[in-house]
Amino acid sequence: MEFILRMLRAYDKSNNHNLLETSFKILDWAQEIDTFTNKEIYLLNKIQIFKRTRKLVDSEISQLLAIVSNSTDDKILTGTYLLLDNMAMADYHFKKMPENDQDEFKRYPINIFWKPSQ
Repeated sequence: MEFILRMLRAYDKSNNHNLLETSFKILDWAQEIDTFTNKEIYLLNKIQIFKRTRKLVDSEISQLLAIVSNSTDDKILTGTYLLLDNMAMADYHFKKMPENDQDEFKRYPINIFWKPSQ
């Protein structure tokens, strides 16, 4: 998964759409063979790829809302709320994480969606 995150960071710096397309293909392939990684992580990474290029569609928003309803993992919930543009809830779950998890999360490319509080 680290490779995908590096590709997303590279896209954010270069705006090279080939990086997003390749990331998505790798995610699809890896998800088929990976029985250990939480499936929500794959979904969040796919949806953050979409969000970099367009507005999310209703089915993607519904998938994110399902994660909100079913997850208790503050990292997952923080990322989900970032994709839903709910900064208050993203901040709430971020602050619930231990400091080392917060430091790790700050390095994730999904943070590009973190908007400052008003």
